[in-house]
Amino acid sequence: MPILEPVESLMHEGRWAEASSLATELLLTYPANSRLNGYLGLCEFRLGHYSEALEPLSRAVALDPSFVDAGVKLAQAYDRLERNHECAVVAREFLKRRPYDRNLQGLLEAHESELTLDREAWEKSEWIPAHRAKMTNR
Repeated sequence: MPILEPVESLMHEGRWAEASSLATELLLTYPANSRLNGYLGLCEFRLGHYSEALEPLSRAVALDPSFVDAGVKLAQAYDRLERNHECAVVAREFLKRRPYDRNLQGLLEAHESELTLDREAWEKSEWIPAHRAKMTNR
Protein backbone atom coordinates (compact mmCIF):
# COMPACT_ATOMS: atom_id res chain seq x y z
CA MET A 1 0.00 0.00 0.00
CA PRO A 2 1.63 3.28 -1.12
CA ILE A 3 0.71 5.30 1.98
CA LEU A 4 2.54 2.78 4.17
CA GLU A 5 5.82 2.75 2.22
CA PRO A 6 7.40 5.86 3.82
CA VAL A 7 6.60 4.55 7.32
CA GLU A 8 7.90 1.08 6.44
CA SER A 9 11.10 2.61 5.06
CA LEU A 10 11.75 4.57 8.27
CA MET A 11 11.01 1.48 10.36
CA HIS A 12 13.38 -0.63 8.24
CA GLU A 13 16.11 1.95 8.91
CA GLY A 14 15.39 1.80 12.66
CA ARG A 15 14.23 5.42 12.75
CA TRP A 16 11.38 4.63 15.14
CA ALA A 17 10.66 8.16 16.39
CA GLU A 18 10.38 9.54 12.84
CA ALA A 19 8.24 6.60 11.75
CA SER A 20 5.99 7.15 14.77
CA SER A 21 5.54 10.84 13.92
CA LEU A 22 4.75 10.07 10.28
CA ALA A 23 2.31 7.28 11.22
CA THR A 24 0.55 9.62 13.67
CA GLU A 25 0.25 12.25 10.94
CA LEU A 26 -1.07 9.75 8.38
CA LEU A 27 -3.62 8.39 10.85
CA LEU A 28 -5.34 11.78 10.80
CA THR A 29 -6.25 11.04 7.18
CA TYR A 30 -6.52 7.23 7.38
CA PRO A 31 -7.77 6.42 10.91
CA ALA A 32 -9.27 3.05 9.90
CA ASN A 33 -6.07 1.63 8.42
CA SER A 34 -5.19 -1.36 10.58
CA ARG A 35 -1.60 -1.62 9.30
CA LEU A 36 -0.91 2.04 10.00
CA ASN A 37 -2.27 1.65 13.54
CA GLY A 38 -0.15 -1.47 13.97
CA TYR A 39 2.96 0.31 12.73
CA LEU A 40 2.39 3.19 15.15
CA GLY A 41 2.02 0.69 17.98
CA LEU A 42 5.19 -1.12 16.92
CA CYS A 43 7.12 2.16 16.78
CA GLU A 44 5.99 3.12 20.27
CA PHE A 45 6.85 -0.39 21.50
CA ARG A 46 10.36 -0.18 19.99
CA LEU A 47 10.84 3.22 21.62
CA GLY A 48 9.98 1.64 24.99
CA HIS A 49 6.69 3.55 25.24
CA TYR A 50 4.62 0.49 26.10
CA SER A 51 1.63 2.41 27.47
CA GLU A 52 1.46 4.49 24.30
CA ALA A 53 1.64 1.34 22.18
CA LEU A 54 -1.53 -0.16 23.68
CA GLU A 55 -4.11 2.09 21.99
CA PRO A 56 -2.88 1.81 18.39
CA LEU A 57 -2.21 -1.93 18.73
CA SER A 58 -5.68 -2.49 20.23
CA ARG A 59 -7.22 -0.46 17.42
CA ALA A 60 -5.24 -2.42 14.81
CA VAL A 61 -6.55 -5.78 16.02
CA ALA A 62 -10.08 -4.40 16.41
CA LEU A 63 -10.00 -3.22 12.79
CA ASP A 64 -8.44 -6.47 11.56
CA PRO A 65 -8.83 -9.42 13.96
CA SER A 66 -6.56 -11.52 11.71
CA PHE A 67 -3.63 -9.11 12.25
CA VAL A 68 -1.76 -11.56 14.49
CA ASP A 69 1.53 -9.64 14.48
CA ALA A 70 -0.24 -6.69 16.11
CA GLY A 71 -1.83 -9.10 18.60
CA VAL A 72 1.59 -10.49 19.53
CA LYS A 73 2.97 -6.99 20.13
CA LEU A 74 -0.15 -6.08 22.14
CA ALA A 75 0.40 -9.09 24.41
CA GLN A 76 4.09 -8.20 24.75
CA ALA A 77 3.24 -4.59 25.65
CA TYR A 78 0.89 -5.81 28.39
CA ASP A 79 3.68 -8.10 29.59
CA ARG A 80 6.19 -5.23 29.77
CA LEU A 81 3.66 -3.21 31.76
CA GLU A 82 3.12 -6.18 34.10
CA ARG A 83 -0.56 -6.31 33.20
CA ASN A 84 -0.50 -10.07 33.36
CA HIS A 85 -4.22 -10.79 33.09
CA GLU A 86 -4.57 -8.72 29.91
CA CYS A 87 -1.40 -10.28 28.51
CA ALA A 88 -2.75 -13.81 29.06
CA VAL A 89 -6.16 -12.95 27.57
CA VAL A 90 -4.62 -11.48 24.40
CA ALA A 91 -2.08 -14.31 24.07
CA ARG A 92 -4.81 -16.95 24.45
CA GLU A 93 -7.00 -15.21 21.85
CA PHE A 94 -4.25 -14.93 19.23
CA LEU A 95 -3.00 -18.47 19.82
CA LYS A 96 -6.32 -19.53 18.29
CA ARG A 97 -5.19 -17.85 15.06
CA ARG A 98 -1.51 -18.85 15.24
CA PRO A 99 -1.30 -21.94 17.50
CA TYR A 100 2.45 -22.54 17.12
CA ASP A 101 3.66 -19.00 17.86
CA ARG A 102 6.40 -19.39 20.48
CA ASN A 103 6.06 -15.81 21.72
CA LEU A 104 2.37 -16.24 22.42
CA GLN A 105 2.90 -19.69 23.93
CA GLY A 106 5.57 -18.33 26.29
CA LEU A 107 3.47 -15.35 27.34
CA LEU A 108 0.43 -17.52 28.02
CA GLU A 109 2.49 -20.08 29.93
CA ALA A 110 4.06 -17.33 32.05
CA HIS A 111 0.78 -15.60 32.86
CA GLU A 112 -1.91 -18.27 32.61
CA SER A 113 -2.14 -18.43 36.40
CA GLU A 114 -3.03 -14.72 36.37
CA LEU A 115 -6.21 -15.29 34.40
CA THR A 116 -9.19 -14.36 36.54
CA LEU A 117 -12.84 -14.35 35.81
CA ASP A 118 -14.19 -10.96 34.83
CA ARG A 119 -16.42 -10.86 37.89
CA GLU A 120 -16.47 -9.01 41.17
CA ALA A 121 -15.78 -10.25 44.73
CA TRP A 122 -17.92 -13.26 45.67
CA GLU A 123 -18.85 -13.86 42.03
CA LYS A 124 -15.24 -14.91 41.34
CA SER A 125 -15.75 -18.24 43.07
CA GLU A 126 -16.88 -20.91 40.70
CA TRP A 127 -17.43 -24.62 41.08
CA ILE A 128 -14.86 -26.59 39.10
CA PRO A 129 -15.26 -30.30 38.45
CA ALA A 130 -12.51 -32.43 40.04
CA HIS A 131 -11.14 -33.54 36.68
CA ARG A 132 -10.50 -29.88 35.71
CA ALA A 133 -9.14 -28.67 39.05
CA LYS A 134 -5.39 -28.09 39.38
CA MET A 135 -3.81 -29.75 42.40
CA THR A 136 -1.46 -27.64 44.54
CA ASN A 137 0.57 -28.11 47.73
CA ARG A 138 -1.34 -25.42 49.57
